[in-house]
Amino acid sequence: MDVMTALWMAVPAVVLAHAAVCDLRTREVPDWHWAAIGLIGPILCLLSVQGLSVCVLLVSVMLTVCMLSERLDGFRAVPVIVASAVLMSVPVFTEDSGWTRYAGLSVLAMYLLFYAMYFTGLLRGGADAKCLMSLALAFPVYPVSDPLPLLWVMDQPESLVANLSMSVLVVSLALSLSSVFYVLCVNLRQGHRGRRMLTAFPMDVGRARMAFVWPVERVADGEKVPSRDYDSKERILDELEAAGIERVMVTPMIPFVLPVAVSFAVVVVLGSPMAPLLSV
Repeated sequence: MDVMTALWMAVPAVVLAHAAVCDLRTREVPDWHWAAIGLIGPILCLLSVQGLSVCVLLVSVMLTVCMLSERLDGFRAVPVIVASAVLMSVPVFTEDSGWTRYAGLSVLAMYLLFYAMYFTGLLRGGADAKCLMSLALAFPVYPVSDPLPLLWVMDQPESLVANLSMSVLVVSLALSLSSVFYVLCVNLRQGHRGRRMLTAFPMDVGRARMAFVWPVERVADGEKVPSRDYDSKERILDELEAAGIERVMVTPMIPFVLPVAVSFAVVVVLGSPMAPLLSV
């Protein structure tokens, strides 16, 4: 394995490990982690992969700034996205470098996918979305350098679809399912039964304020009703207490950056578990 490829894999791994510790301790991750991955990763990628267009680096810088800037959210990000799409299309029509000329379009597609998942609530935390978006920017192509990956080797054209960030997402979601077992054990210990016993458990409102949990119920007309408002924990708990409600159903705040960091190590060392499916 050459030095540049090793650094390309190692630098995001170290940053992700530190981000996972922050997420585990406080459920908050400073944005410098995603700036480091989104800016340093593409540079190392460009130095490691032959035939990759410099347009990928330019767009990675643009999208990293867009991702971290509060002034470029919502519709204000549209010009940046359009400009990125134009730049990513340049290698497709001007270069004859094989499959790598499509790498930029794969990056943009994954970036928009993760943003859409956050916008629709499939990814609850902003740090979770930024983490996956920065990995998409840092790895426009799958990192392959002897002897890695050890198990699942992704063919080059297919790696634009089952790329590293997509593979990390799939493995992370599988690892996150372990929270279902935790919630089930809590409910069985408390003797709670119900249709949501795999996703939520009851907790005293006062304790919920100090715990890493989201309330999945709120008050409406004096009664508890389901809620998916994960940005208003304190307000919801205040309203529950004001209504005289002492217990509320909650779901754990999963430190999603932790399974992402573990998944990153898995897909770099072992390869993409999607490789056998795409090679059929």
